[in-house]
Amino acid sequence: MPTRSARRKRPKEELLSQGEPKIRPSLQFSIVCEMVQQVAGRGAIVVGLFDTINRTGDIPLQNQFVILNGWTSGMGIWAEHVVVTDPGGNPVLETSETRFWLQSPFHRHMVQHNIVVQLTTPGLHTVHVYLNNEEALSYQLKFEIHPQPAALT
Repeated sequence: MPTRSARRKRPKEELLSQGEPKIRPSLQFSIVCEMVQQVAGRGAIVVGLFDTINRTGDIPLQNQFVILNGWTSGMGIWAEHVVVTDPGGNPVLETSETRFWLQSPFHRHMVQHNIVVQLTTPGLHTVHVYLNNEEALSYQLKFEIHPQPAALT
């Protein structure tokens, strides 16, 4: 019978270094929303889905939102990050790399990026989702600036 130390759980990197199979996961969804609430026993509740960020007036504001990415049908350790570019293709935000582990093709994993960024250029921004530094998906996020309404007299 194996000793207690021989039965210890091996770290993820050790498991994969010993020839564990690796299957590239599919990006099941990537959404932009106001916030994500975790509810015990029920998973995540997404609040305030949107595809346009609106601002009124000329004062630059910090924009706060969440990018939530869902991965499935893969196996192994993976690294994900997100880049948001302005209409000219210049990066305005890059998230730090998030590593996740899918134990089997039947597992899924959600990566939540809490974003705080000051957008200044109106137009179509692009959200790029990368898996192990290869682009998995890109989509548009519109940023609009509306004039300040005239004061009532």
